[in-house]
Amino acid sequence: MQLHLASITLDRQSSADYNTSNRPTIRSIFAKKSESRAKQMYELIILSLLMRVPLNRYQLAKVVNDKLGPHAKLSNGTLYPLLARLEAAGLVAVEPESAGKSQERRSRLFHITEVGRQRFQQLMMDTSSYQANYQQAFLFKVSSLDLLPPAKRFYVLNHYITYCQAHILHFTTEAENLAQDLASVPFPQAFQERSALAIRHLIQHWESEAAWAMQVRDLCTHEMEQAGSAKPADAQPC
Repeated sequence: MQLHLASITLDRQSSADYNTSNRPTIRSIFAKKSESRAKQMYELIILSLLMRVPLNRYQLAKVVNDKLGPHAKLSNGTLYPLLARLEAAGLVAVEPESAGKSQERRSRLFHITEVGRQRFQQLMMDTSSYQANYQQAFLFKVSSLDLLPPAKRFYVLNHYITYCQAHILHFTTEAENLAQDLASVPFPQAFQERSALAIRHLIQHWESEAAWAMQVRDLCTHEMEQAGSAKPADAQPC
Protein backbone atom coordinates (compact mmCIF):
# COMPACT_ATOMS: atom_id res chain seq x y z
CA MET A 1 0.00 0.00 0.00
CA GLN A 2 2.80 2.37 0.82
CA LEU A 3 4.44 1.67 -2.52
CA HIS A 4 1.14 2.26 -4.29
CA LEU A 5 0.62 5.58 -2.51
CA ALA A 6 4.17 6.59 -3.27
CA SER A 7 3.58 5.82 -6.94
CA ILE A 8 0.45 7.96 -6.96
CA THR A 9 2.34 10.77 -5.26
CA LEU A 10 5.12 10.59 -7.84
CA ASP A 11 2.61 10.53 -10.69
CA ARG A 12 0.87 13.59 -9.31
CA GLN A 13 4.18 15.34 -8.79
CA SER A 14 5.26 14.54 -12.35
CA SER A 15 1.97 15.86 -13.67
CA ALA A 16 2.33 19.02 -11.61
CA ASP A 17 5.89 19.50 -12.84
CA TYR A 18 4.71 19.23 -16.44
CA ASN A 19 1.79 21.58 -15.90
CA THR A 20 3.95 24.24 -14.27
CA SER A 21 7.48 24.04 -15.62
CA ASN A 22 7.57 21.80 -18.70
CA ARG A 23 4.47 23.04 -20.44
CA PRO A 24 5.43 25.38 -23.31
CA THR A 25 4.25 28.94 -22.84
CA ILE A 26 2.91 31.22 -25.55
CA ARG A 27 6.03 33.33 -25.17
CA SER A 28 8.33 30.33 -25.68
CA ILE A 29 6.37 29.18 -28.74
CA PHE A 30 6.62 32.59 -30.40
CA ALA A 31 10.29 32.86 -29.39
CA LYS A 32 11.06 29.56 -31.13
CA LYS A 33 9.20 30.64 -34.27
CA SER A 34 11.01 33.97 -34.28
CA GLU A 35 14.37 32.24 -33.82
CA SER A 36 13.59 29.86 -36.69
CA ARG A 37 12.69 32.76 -39.01
CA ALA A 38 15.87 34.59 -38.03
CA LYS A 39 18.04 31.55 -38.79
CA GLN A 40 16.35 31.14 -42.16
CA MET A 41 17.04 34.79 -42.94
CA TYR A 42 20.70 34.36 -41.90
CA GLU A 43 20.86 31.32 -44.17
CA LEU A 44 19.56 33.39 -47.08
CA ILE A 45 22.10 36.16 -46.47
CA ILE A 46 25.02 33.73 -46.17
CA LEU A 47 24.09 31.78 -49.29
CA SER A 48 23.54 35.00 -51.26
CA LEU A 49 27.05 36.16 -50.33
CA LEU A 50 28.60 32.81 -51.22
CA MET A 51 26.78 32.89 -54.56
CA ARG A 52 29.23 35.66 -55.49
CA VAL A 53 32.53 34.78 -53.83
CA PRO A 54 33.98 32.27 -51.31
CA LEU A 55 34.35 33.75 -47.83
CA ASN A 56 35.73 32.70 -44.47
CA ARG A 57 33.80 32.88 -41.21
CA TYR A 58 35.26 36.21 -40.18
CA GLN A 59 34.33 37.80 -43.51
CA LEU A 60 30.83 36.33 -43.39
CA ALA A 61 30.23 37.64 -39.87
CA LYS A 62 31.50 41.10 -40.83
CA VAL A 63 29.33 41.47 -43.94
CA VAL A 64 26.21 39.95 -42.37
CA ASN A 65 26.43 42.23 -39.34
CA ASP A 66 26.95 45.24 -41.61
CA LYS A 67 23.72 44.28 -43.38
CA LEU A 68 21.77 43.70 -40.16
CA GLY A 69 22.34 47.23 -38.87
CA PRO A 70 23.26 48.71 -35.48
CA HIS A 71 20.68 46.96 -33.29
CA ALA A 72 21.11 43.35 -34.41
CA LYS A 73 24.13 41.10 -34.37
CA LEU A 74 24.92 37.64 -35.69
CA SER A 75 27.04 36.18 -32.91
CA ASN A 76 29.67 33.49 -33.37
CA GLY A 77 27.45 31.26 -31.24
CA THR A 78 24.81 31.47 -33.96
CA LEU A 79 27.04 31.69 -37.04
CA TYR A 80 29.33 28.73 -36.38
CA PRO A 81 26.56 26.14 -35.76
CA LEU A 82 24.68 27.51 -38.78
CA LEU A 83 27.71 27.09 -41.04
CA ALA A 84 28.23 23.58 -39.66
CA ARG A 85 24.61 22.75 -40.44
CA LEU A 86 24.92 24.14 -43.98
CA GLU A 87 28.07 22.09 -44.52
CA ALA A 88 26.45 18.92 -43.14
CA ALA A 89 23.47 19.46 -45.47
CA GLY A 90 25.79 19.79 -48.46
CA LEU A 91 24.83 23.42 -49.11
CA VAL A 92 28.39 24.67 -48.65
CA ALA A 93 31.82 23.10 -48.93
CA VAL A 94 34.99 24.11 -47.12
CA GLU A 95 38.21 24.69 -48.99
CA PRO A 96 41.31 23.13 -47.38
CA GLU A 97 43.55 25.68 -45.76
CA SER A 98 46.31 26.95 -48.01
CA ALA A 99 49.89 26.23 -47.08
CA GLY A 100 51.53 28.98 -45.09
CA LYS A 101 48.25 30.39 -43.81
CA SER A 102 47.14 30.49 -40.20
CA GLN A 103 45.67 27.26 -38.91
CA GLU A 104 42.72 29.10 -37.38
CA ARG A 105 39.42 27.69 -38.57
CA ARG A 106 38.20 31.11 -39.63
CA SER A 107 40.80 31.13 -42.42
CA ARG A 108 38.98 28.28 -44.16
CA LEU A 109 36.94 29.43 -47.16
CA PHE A 110 33.32 28.43 -47.61
CA HIS A 111 32.07 27.74 -51.14
CA ILE A 112 28.46 27.30 -52.18
CA THR A 113 27.60 23.96 -53.79
CA GLU A 114 25.06 23.19 -56.50
CA VAL A 115 22.65 22.05 -53.78
CA GLY A 116 23.30 25.35 -52.02
CA ARG A 117 22.48 27.25 -55.21
CA GLN A 118 19.16 25.45 -55.41
CA ARG A 119 18.47 26.25 -51.76
CA PHE A 120 19.30 29.91 -52.41
CA GLN A 121 16.73 30.01 -55.22
CA GLN A 122 14.17 28.40 -52.93
CA LEU A 123 14.75 30.94 -50.15
CA MET A 124 14.58 33.85 -52.59
CA MET A 125 11.21 32.65 -53.88
CA ASP A 126 9.83 31.94 -50.40
CA THR A 127 7.20 34.61 -49.70
CA SER A 128 5.37 32.90 -46.83
CA SER A 129 7.96 32.28 -44.10
CA TYR A 130 8.68 35.92 -43.28
CA GLN A 131 5.19 37.41 -43.07
CA ALA A 132 5.84 39.08 -39.71
CA ASN A 133 9.10 40.69 -40.86
CA TYR A 134 9.01 40.34 -44.63
CA GLN A 135 10.08 43.94 -45.10
CA GLN A 136 13.50 43.13 -43.62
CA ALA A 137 13.79 39.92 -45.62
CA PHE A 138 12.94 41.77 -48.83
CA LEU A 139 15.72 44.29 -48.21
CA PHE A 140 18.19 41.40 -48.22
CA LYS A 141 16.61 39.92 -51.34
CA VAL A 142 16.88 43.12 -53.38
CA SER A 143 20.68 43.00 -53.52
CA SER A 144 20.52 39.45 -54.93
CA LEU A 145 17.75 39.88 -57.50
CA ASP A 146 20.29 39.78 -60.32
CA LEU A 147 21.04 36.16 -59.36
CA LEU A 148 17.47 35.14 -60.26
CA PRO A 149 16.06 34.48 -63.73
CA PRO A 150 14.02 37.48 -64.99
CA ALA A 151 10.60 35.89 -64.43
CA LYS A 152 11.42 34.99 -60.82
CA ARG A 153 12.98 38.41 -60.27
CA PHE A 154 9.74 40.17 -61.21
CA TYR A 155 7.65 37.69 -59.24
CA VAL A 156 9.51 38.63 -56.05
CA LEU A 157 9.15 42.34 -56.80
CA ASN A 158 5.46 42.16 -57.67
CA HIS A 159 4.75 40.09 -54.59
CA TYR A 160 6.35 42.70 -52.35
CA ILE A 161 4.45 45.52 -54.05
CA THR A 162 1.22 43.62 -53.43
CA TYR A 163 2.36 43.04 -49.83
CA CYS A 164 2.81 46.81 -49.39
CA GLN A 165 -0.54 47.57 -50.99
CA ALA A 166 -2.25 45.15 -48.60
CA HIS A 167 -0.77 47.08 -45.67
CA ILE A 168 -1.91 50.39 -47.16
CA LEU A 169 -5.46 49.07 -47.55
CA HIS A 170 -5.44 47.62 -44.03
CA PHE A 171 -4.29 50.80 -42.31
CA THR A 172 -6.55 53.00 -44.46
CA THR A 173 -9.50 50.91 -43.28
CA GLU A 174 -8.20 51.09 -39.71
CA ALA A 175 -8.03 54.88 -39.98
CA GLU A 176 -11.68 55.00 -41.03
CA ASN A 177 -12.68 52.66 -38.21
CA LEU A 178 -10.68 54.70 -35.72
CA ALA A 179 -12.44 57.90 -36.81
CA GLN A 180 -15.80 56.24 -36.16
CA ASP A 181 -14.67 54.89 -32.79
CA LEU A 182 -13.33 58.24 -31.66
CA ALA A 183 -16.57 59.93 -32.68
CA SER A 184 -18.64 57.57 -30.52
CA VAL A 185 -16.37 57.36 -27.45
CA PRO A 186 -15.16 60.46 -25.55
CA PHE A 187 -11.43 59.73 -25.66
CA PRO A 188 -9.08 62.58 -24.67
CA GLN A 189 -8.21 64.89 -27.55
CA ALA A 190 -4.47 64.17 -27.30
CA PHE A 191 -5.12 60.42 -27.58
CA GLN A 192 -7.28 60.94 -30.67
CA GLU A 193 -4.70 63.09 -32.40
CA ARG A 194 -1.75 60.80 -31.67
CA SER A 195 -3.66 57.68 -32.69
CA ALA A 196 -4.62 59.25 -36.01
CA LEU A 197 -1.06 60.49 -36.49
CA ALA A 198 0.37 57.01 -35.91
CA ILE A 199 -1.91 55.41 -38.50
CA ARG A 200 -1.18 58.15 -41.05
CA HIS A 201 2.52 57.48 -40.51
CA LEU A 202 2.03 53.76 -41.19
CA ILE A 203 0.09 54.48 -44.37
CA GLN A 204 2.79 56.85 -45.61
CA HIS A 205 5.49 54.33 -44.70
CA TRP A 206 3.95 51.55 -46.79
CA GLU A 207 3.18 53.95 -49.64
CA SER A 208 6.87 54.85 -49.65
CA GLU A 209 7.85 51.16 -49.58
CA ALA A 210 5.55 50.39 -52.52
CA ALA A 211 6.91 53.34 -54.52
CA TRP A 212 10.49 52.23 -53.83
CA ALA A 213 9.76 48.64 -54.89
CA MET A 214 8.22 49.95 -58.11
CA GLN A 215 11.41 51.94 -58.75
CA VAL A 216 13.45 48.76 -58.30
CA ARG A 217 11.14 46.97 -60.73
CA ASP A 218 11.51 49.80 -63.27
CA LEU A 219 15.29 49.58 -62.89
CA CYS A 220 15.20 45.83 -63.54
CA THR A 221 13.06 46.42 -66.62
CA HIS A 222 15.47 49.07 -67.89
CA GLU A 223 18.46 46.77 -67.36
CA MET A 224 16.74 44.01 -69.32
CA GLU A 225 15.88 46.35 -72.17
CA GLN A 226 19.49 47.51 -72.35
CA ALA A 227 20.61 43.88 -72.44
CA GLY A 228 18.16 43.20 -75.27
CA SER A 229 16.10 40.73 -73.24
CA ALA A 230 12.35 40.39 -73.61
CA LYS A 231 10.37 41.69 -70.66
CA PRO A 232 8.54 38.86 -68.84
CA ALA A 233 4.79 39.03 -68.39
CA ASP A 234 5.41 39.28 -64.64
CA ALA A 235 7.09 42.64 -65.22
CA GLN A 236 3.72 44.26 -65.81
CA PRO A 237 2.42 46.52 -63.02
CA CYS A 238 0.30 44.91 -60.32
